[in-house]
Amino acid sequence: MTDLTEAKMPKNDEPLTKKERLNRNILIGCALLGGITGGAMAMVVPDLGEQPLLTLSNSEIPASAAIIFAIIWGFFLPVISIFWHRTVDEQEAHAYKEGAYYAFYFYAIAAPVWWILWRGGLVPEPNGIVIYYTTLLICGAVWVKKKYMS
Repeated sequence: MTDLTEAKMPKNDEPLTKKERLNRNILIGCALLGGITGGAMAMVVPDLGEQPLLTLSNSEIPASAAIIFAIIWGFFLPVISIFWHRTVDEQEAHAYKEGAYYAFYFYAIAAPVWWILWRGGLVPEPNGIVIYYTTLLICGAVWVKKKYMS
């Protein structure tokens, strides 16, 4: 059993194992799928003038595009995630679980606090997509730190 605090990064002269290659290819594929999906979402959002980050807007999108994006997030993402979790080693799984742990606590605290303060008239209405992306950012940042910097 390996020490989970040890980063298992191969040295430059060491070849990647079959599992490490598969893991890396899945992550690259997910990044490409995410980029394509994000670009497609930006293309279907109507012209909103100078508003930045069109994919973060709440404007309407065509029903056909909404169905496609919902299928990607609701079906393909879970399937890819389950497959990815079966390919990772203990160190990678630990890094991911640690990231999910911190992200969950952020979400469990930030979402209701923002909602309560909004109800009290102290802050703007909660923005679910901002909370979503911040939660993912926290999970990813902790994963990177635990995987590559610990």
